[in-house]
Amino acid sequence: MFLNLLLWAFSMQGCMVSCLQRSAVHAFVGDSITLNCTYNSTGWFREHWYDSKAVKQTETSRDCVNISSASSSARRCTLSLIIWKITVRHTPESYYCMVEDVEAYPLKKWEECKMDLRIQGRPSLPVVTPRRQLIAGRESVLTCYTSGFYPSNITVSWLHNGHHMSERGAEKYLSDNEDGTFNATSSITFIPNVTHHKDLIACQVSHASLSQPVMSNLSLLVNYGPRSVSLGFRTAHTADAQLIAVNSDVIVSTINSFLELECLVDSYPPAHIDWKRQEPNSSWRKILKKELRWTAIQEANMGVYWCFTSNSYGEANTSITIVVQKPSEFHLVKLFATMTVTLVVVLAALAIYFYITSKRKWKGDPEPDESIEEKSKESAEYAAIWRGSSVSQEAADCLSIQEVPYADILISGRGCSTPEQRRAPEILCSDDTQDWTNEELDPALPHSIQDNTGLHVSQLEVTRKLSTSSEYAVINYSSKPCC
Repeated sequence: MFLNLLLWAFSMQGCMVSCLQRSAVHAFVGDSITLNCTYNSTGWFREHWYDSKAVKQTETSRDCVNISSASSSARRCTLSLIIWKITVRHTPESYYCMVEDVEAYPLKKWEECKMDLRIQGRPSLPVVTPRRQLIAGRESVLTCYTSGFYPSNITVSWLHNGHHMSERGAEKYLSDNEDGTFNATSSITFIPNVTHHKDLIACQVSHASLSQPVMSNLSLLVNYGPRSVSLGFRTAHTADAQLIAVNSDVIVSTINSFLELECLVDSYPPAHIDWKRQEPNSSWRKILKKELRWTAIQEANMGVYWCFTSNSYGEANTSITIVVQKPSEFHLVKLFATMTVTLVVVLAALAIYFYITSKRKWKGDPEPDESIEEKSKESAEYAAIWRGSSVSQEAADCLSIQEVPYADILISGRGCSTPEQRRAPEILCSDDTQDWTNEELDPALPHSIQDNTGLHVSQLEVTRKLSTSSEYAVINYSSKPCC
């Protein structure tokens, strides 16, 4: 019905008002925005922007363009309103665009372009602070403050190391500002202990103006007295020398060696450290150093040393006894230990060697010998076998019979003498010995020769293989001499 009336009015008067923006516009406190109102005109018109309080707005501008080539009076105009630095208290919630037909009498108005502002204020980044110093074992209060948000609905949460804390001890207070925005203060009460030192406490704020919550962290600094006092020492004066923890009540050092003692204490704020030496007469001698350091310690430096630690919240102490030995005593023990270790290593090596050797003998591993290829290349030459003062020598025959191994002596018959064989050298056994190798054998004599070994060989000549790795002898025999 309303649209029909609007179309009728446009057809009668030639004007219709429309908004380029949505009817509800969201804006944030402090922003500047522009509202646009568009209408078509075929005559003379007058336009205005008014707020919900009927106050005429002057920060306007108009821009018109022709929409028809047939008529120069057909135009489309846009009336813009600029609103600077929006505030909650001083900015109206609604604005109207009105157009008047100046050719009609009485004047006709159209109030079709109404825009509502949805003003929001973003909360500031929360600030977390303790009301007073945090002391272990004493009740403490933490506060979280945020400001400048609108509307007043807001959620404040507390987190401890990323986990939500109980809301039982939390309180929230709201206050307003002159510009119409609000502030919020949230507080939480708890009792810190030593384990809470340097833990993270977070305050998280959620609001309709935020796409995601904002958060601030606070590292807890819990004050407590000295505890867990311990000692460490160094034996080298170098930059990379590591601090070694003392696990006993006594430290043993040698004369003229380097020694440095350091007192370690867990406390906050850091404790003041004093070194004192206990004298034989039960008195104390204060040492004005945080670390005890001797570049060449002496027997006079032996004694009981105390480390005293203290701050505003407590005190603690510990002691250590330093014993200085002469180098000879220390080196004797070191030398004995070194010799013992060396002896154990040598005995272990010998045991392994004898074990491997005995294992090889039991398995019957053969002694390494020359390869067959090398033996085949050796020359077969006649040799003499010495047995005390007797020598046997026979010409080699060339019969082809089976080889018989016997007691590491290879006895074989050959069909013919090889070119590589040569006659064994003549050896004189006594003064009346004569050369019998060129004589014909006496038929009355036995056709055999016996050496000291008791081995009988008929018409025998002995050869020896020319091998550097084998002591085997080859004895060639035949029933008739070679041609």
